[in-house]
Amino acid sequence: VLNIGSSVLKMESNLPLTHIIETPGKTLNDVVINTLSTTTSIIDVQLLGTSAIFGNLKIKNNNNFRTYFNAGNASFTSVNIIYPTSNTNLKTIYFNTSTTMGGFTVTTANGLTEVVTLLNNTFGDILLPNSTTWTSTSGRTQTMTGLTLNGTCAAFAVLKSNTTSATTFSDVSGTNTLDYLQTQYVTFTGGATWQATNALTSNTTGLTVTPLAGKKYFWIGNAGN
Repeated sequence: VLNIGSSVLKMESNLPLTHIIETPGKTLNDVVINTLSTTTSIIDVQLLGTSAIFGNLKIKNNNNFRTYFNAGNASFTSVNIIYPTSNTNLKTIYFNTSTTMGGFTVTTANGLTEVVTLLNNTFGDILLPNSTTWTSTSGRTQTMTGLTLNGTCAAFAVLKSNTTSATTFSDVSGTNTLDYLQTQYVTFTGGATWQATNALTSNTTGLTVTPLAGKKYFWIGNAGN
């Protein structure tokens, strides 16, 4: 077992290459991963290895790096993913195995964010950037203690299944209020109150919806829009 006590393990690289962190069965305290390359190519950060135990994980992706959680049955005290640059590229985070973590926070300076979950996962409180799209595999359950996610009139946040069969978002208590939300084939459950304002829903259950308010548009002087 690798046990570095209270030390922080910091890994960083400026190379425009796929970064693989493989820690099967290891126990670590806090981990910081910095990708410093400014390449415009799409490159991956991959977490591999089964049953790893992490403290707080912080990933700072400088540009076009996608993040893959491929470490089966890994656990994290918390995960914080940061995209600090102003590029408008899509930021994608994949959960390809079952993962358990405390808080899950994603922050971006610009561009939209996508979360993809293939299997069942357990999260603490989740904080995602405005207008994030979260696609979850049908028949799977994403369990959490809270979800903060909003969209805008121009770019809705989206929670959806990957097929025309339902996926499930579960929270055991409290209230989750989401604004400018679009849902497709989603079941909300777990005992918490799920509610959405300015919402567009399709094949969705367990969500109290306030529909998108109507708007008036005017064409002025044959030159407006």
